[in-house]
Amino acid sequence: MEANPPLTRIPSLPDLPFNIALQVFTDISLRRKGEDGSNRTDNDVLSVVGQSACDTVLTTFLYSRNPPLSVDGLTAARDELTSEKTLLTWISYYRGIMSNIRCMPGIEPTPEISIRAWYAYMGGIHLVLGHHILDRFVRQLVDPSYEESRPSTGVPPSLPASQRQIYVPTHAGGAPISGVLMGQKPDNQGHCISLLHMMATRNGQRVEYESESSGPRHALAWTVSVLVNGEWKGQGQASSKQVAKEEAAKAALSTLGWL
Repeated sequence: MEANPPLTRIPSLPDLPFNIALQVFTDISLRRKGEDGSNRTDNDVLSVVGQSACDTVLTTFLYSRNPPLSVDGLTAARDELTSEKTLLTWISYYRGIMSNIRCMPGIEPTPEISIRAWYAYMGGIHLVLGHHILDRFVRQLVDPSYEESRPSTGVPPSLPASQRQIYVPTHAGGAPISGVLMGQKPDNQGHCISLLHMMATRNGQRVEYESESSGPRHALAWTVSVLVNGEWKGQGQASSKQVAKEEAAKAALSTLGWL
């Protein structure tokens, strides 16, 4: 069986919510000393879920082939589809996304690291979007003609619109995480505030805001400062308190090297 037939149509990679994508792109090299992965801050456990789910999809897909495969034939075909060569080929189709893995500074993404992130992404699809979405995506990778007339974004109707964008760090190879959501601007939608709190929590740090206003009541000018563990890290100014807070969070992310 040919593991990597030329794709006439590369299936779209289903979108993941912000928090799951953050986990997907965080390599275990960033895990704190003494942690075992049970707090789900990196992609280790999620990759196990994804690998198991993909094995199920591929085994079922191969079982339904016509003419039927023998046990040895099915096993050999599945091994070929889960080989490093095949997985890295699939990953290369989505290099714009999959190249954004965050590792410890000085550690370059290896095939093992890339494959772990790939399986973690598959695990995220399985757990958040549903196994049927993962099943369709993997089958389309193996057989590009599968359900070509039924494109899907992979986003359930019930998923909030604010979560229908995948989080993609803009720096790879250990560089700090970015606050950009694909297709969205972080400057005026509260994403910098959320990202700052998320990163601070991950690093055991406390975030506080100090705000003050000046000018006439009908045209107030707001100044908001951010303190991380009691230290000033950034400031924002705007006619809206929320916008000033967002600008302050963005400034703090830049100061801390998280943006």
